[in-house]
Amino acid sequence: MLIIGAALIASGSGPRARADRLPAERAATSERPGTAPGGSGSLSCGAVNRGALAAGRAMPDRGPGYATPGPWRERGLRYGTDELVGMVERAAAEVARRHPGGTLAIADLSAEGGGAVARHRSHQSGRDVDLIYYAIDRAGEPLPNDGHMPVYARSGRATHAESPEWAPRIPERFFDLPRNWALVEALLTDPEAEVQRIFVARSVRDWLIAYATAAGRPPQVIERARAVLVYPRDVKGHSDHMHVRIACSAEDVEAGRCSDDPAPRRRRGKWRSRVRCGAESDRVADR
Repeated sequence: MLIIGAALIASGSGPRARADRLPAERAATSERPGTAPGGSGSLSCGAVNRGALAAGRAMPDRGPGYATPGPWRERGLRYGTDELVGMVERAAAEVARRHPGGTLAIADLSAEGGGAVARHRSHQSGRDVDLIYYAIDRAGEPLPNDGHMPVYARSGRATHAESPEWAPRIPERFFDLPRNWALVEALLTDPEAEVQRIFVARSVRDWLIAYATAAGRPPQVIERARAVLVYPRDVKGHSDHMHVRIACSAEDVEAGRCSDDPAPRRRRGKWRSRVRCGAESDRVADR
């Protein structure tokens, strides 16, 4: 049972938080490096595990309610579709409004032009983002991210991290149930993007559903969360971050370049060519 989270589930209340803990920030406008071929805005091509991105929008390093820690800024995987980046910005702002004091730490999105990247099987078409769980200290105060992805035990406590590098001892922290659920709820109710999957550990899914139920959150949102919060079977469990994936936008589907279905895995070898996502190619295919 969660050390701090158990009391939160029972009471339906959040940890103590003060509005003055949230830095005063002006709204940041996402960078938009150009437009997609033949139109305006971003263009997601192919599948999440074999795709590309045209005119991706850069996630700002900082904005209302969110920030990108140094290790992930340095990787440069800061690009997503207009829909993905806008959704994350709106969700972070909504969590900050409902629970002042916390800051969402944003990890990897996609490379500027999409395509295969180190450390990920997906994140290739601008529709995936890793979000580091909100954390609190033993007193229930929000903790800003310190450059680690804390791994939460079944108690809800974290004292080590495995990413961006192995850290056997990090300052103690606990899983912040109210803010992490508020984040999920904001993502699932976003007006401009459709969440396809949120990959989390089984324990995290159980905590979030139990908290939302005890807190009396809208039943339709909880049911949607039950369907969307899934455990990734083919990779190590996500007890240190949530991996959010959105569906293809209507515009990208209409363009005929985006697929919500993952590309079939190749048992041997690699793809002989990368997916193209520009005016020079209207097809997503092997040579």
